Amino acid sequence: MAKLSERAGVGIAQEIAEPLVNTSTSITSDTTAFSRSDAGVSIVAISSPNAIIAKRVQSDYLATNKESYNLLVSPGNNVWIDAQARFPFITSATAKYGMRITVISATQVDVEFGGDGPSAGETWSSYTSWKWKLLKHRDGGTINTGEASATRSGLVSTGAQTLAGDKTFSGNVNVAGTGKGIVPVGAVIAIANSAAWSLPGANAIKDGYALCNGQAFPSGSNPAFTGTMPNLSDERFLQGSTSSGTTGGANTVTLAIANLPAHNHGMSHTHSINHDHTGSGSHAHNLDFLANVGSNWLGWLVNDNEPNRNHAVQNITRVSTASNVDLDNFTGTSGGSSISVTDNTGSGTAFDIRPKYFNVVYVMRVS
Repeated sequence: MAKLSERAGVGIAQEIAEPLVNTSTSITSDTTAFSRSDAGVSIVAISSPNAIIAKRVQSDYLATNKESYNLLVSPGNNVWIDAQARFPFITSATAKYGMRITVISATQVDVEFGGDGPSAGETWSSYTSWKWKLLKHRDGGTINTGEASATRSGLVSTGAQTLAGDKTFSGNVNVAGTGKGIVPVGAVIAIANSAAWSLPGANAIKDGYALCNGQAFPSGSNPAFTGTMPNLSDERFLQGSTSSGTTGGANTVTLAIANLPAHNHGMSHTHSINHDHTGSGSHAHNLDFLANVGSNWLGWLVNDNEPNRNHAVQNITRVSTASNVDLDNFTGTSGGSSISVTDNTGSGTAFDIRPKYFNVVYVMRVS
């Protein structure tokens, strides 16, 4: 086959003979094993009486008005002869012999073998050392180097290529024949708006994706997946880790005492009540209410200001020997007077700890 020089977007004037073959070795028809080979492929030992066995070939070039086909066979010595002259296609009653071609489309042709043999009295098993190929000729003119389409392969390079402009593919785009595509199986992606692409339904796969809503893996998922899919429909964020599958966290939190930094509430309060005794030996008493959380004392102190008398302390209560004293809703009495301390505030209501967010729907590639 003549070698072509590539010129992007420009037709190439060149005579070309494209050697097309089908590599299937089955004795039945085949429509997918497309290949090229100057050396051709072996004739298969077909034995299908009264049938036509078709081996389809495919060209990379779209047909114009300058194509012609030549079906050739060789006994294996690199000498090629016309197959339809050597093995003419003949129908006798219901039997079918020889070889012929049938054009299927602008790029595909069926090479047909008579299932009863190359001719009456012969079988194809006698010719398995022979080769065959179909030459697609272009006798000059400009080869159509237009874009590939949904119905033909067009010109595709097997080397590295940089393609400019937008390209639209009707099927999946696979990477190096792995079948995993640009997004690998198991990847989770966020869909911000389903207007341009409808989301898959529950228990269903669309374009290889399923909803991450905790459902069982839908029928048709990769067999490596078992159990249930991740549930990412409950306001859950994705977190990087060394392993996958574990969950945790919460949207809100309620603080407990154990969550507060270590601290104390120092408080000292003195309330004085003064009264005098008149008459002989008059003196004064100061009645003080003491509440000192830091030293854990709570009670009444009588300061007797009468000279030459010992000071008296009455109704002093040691509330606790602990370093912190809980005075919430404390009530008591001293000398007929009531003591009430209330130091209780806050509601204990949970609060949201999430940063600003944007709601999306997560899907996972499962096939």
